[in-house]
Amino acid sequence: MSKNFQKVLLAFFEHFDYDEIEGLRDSIKGFASVKRSDMAKEHKALEPDEDISENDLQEFRASLSSDMDFLWEIEGLSDELCILALYKKLEITMTKVLSRFYPALKKSQLHNIDYVKRSLPFDITALVGYLSMDEVRLINNSIKHGGVVSKSLSSYPGWVEKAPLVKLDEAFTRLAPGIRDYVASVCRAIRIERGL
Repeated sequence: MSKNFQKVLLAFFEHFDYDEIEGLRDSIKGFASVKRSDMAKEHKALEPDEDISENDLQEFRASLSSDMDFLWEIEGLSDELCILALYKKLEITMTKVLSRFYPALKKSQLHNIDYVKRSLPFDITALVGYLSMDEVRLINNSIKHGGVVSKSLSSYPGWVEKAPLVKLDEAFTRLAPGIRDYVASVCRAIRIERGL
């Protein structure tokens, strides 16, 4: 692979974005907000009359309330999905970058952070965005393995071991820019290591 092509590839990979994940999140939150507003109007508009008894009305209101709760759950699931998608996109990107520039690496092991740390010719823990990447990795693992904060994740501020994973939308907003920085830092480190 020529040096010029290596530069072009690194420049391409360096521009990591997560627009589609934000678009998905915004669509779900927007839909849920509109739906809750419509349900609230429906709830307010209900009045007992000769066709609807007070008991029937109470039952219908309870059903609407349950549906509103479900919308909050959907938003929570979308927050989890955004973290999972962000980390998956990072894994896919890093696999492409590292397998292209370091073909001797075992592709099947590139998901293993310890393998990556000891196999690369530079220290990824010193790169800009590493802490964001690591926190997202640990949130991702906590989502997949029980939905509570793991011991490892609790080493980061704001996370309490064995507590439910909450405020994932805030975590996504806070950490996603660091993931972008991490990918760019890995690309810059490769460029420096290769003398490009």
